[in-house]
Amino acid sequence: MKKQIIILTAVLSIAILFSACSTVNNEPSDSTPSATLPASDPVEQPADTPATEPESSPDTEGTGSNAINVVELYNEFIADLSAATDKYSGESITATGVVIRTGADIHGTPSIELSDSEDGQIYVLYVVNSFDQLDEVSVGETVTMKGNFHVFSSAEWGVVIKQGEVIEKE
Repeated sequence: MKKQIIILTAVLSIAILFSACSTVNNEPSDSTPSATLPASDPVEQPADTPATEPESSPDTEGTGSNAINVVELYNEFIADLSAATDKYSGESITATGVVIRTGADIHGTPSIELSDSEDGQIYVLYVVNSFDQLDEVSVGETVTMKGNFHVFSSAEWGVVIKQGEVIEKE
């Protein structure tokens, strides 16, 4: 019993320290960890994907008509992290990509990961509101989703968008 109390005290102490550090850094305690970006070149789109100009502004109405391709969105952050973060902060983003994974993310929240192909790397991670929403899509399916920009996590984890919802399936 004494050992369990010591372990519980240690876990709570760590949680309090983490919360305090996040507050000092002006980061919300539920933020996705950001990593230092390695030097990375923008990702080229596959030859069978028509090249499109990046949109001038994010789709704030969620119609899918102005959806940005997940590779284009990702490349904006790789090219100029500060400018892309400023552009999308506080904005709703509608993006189209191929579902490569559904399930709990590293924080245990229900998420849908999008790429440019079924076996591609993750470019955008949409955090959805419930695990039931994951049943709306299948791996390999092309979808358009909308949600609120949260953070560019890293070159490995891509753009994180919260309050995601599927608005169109192809």
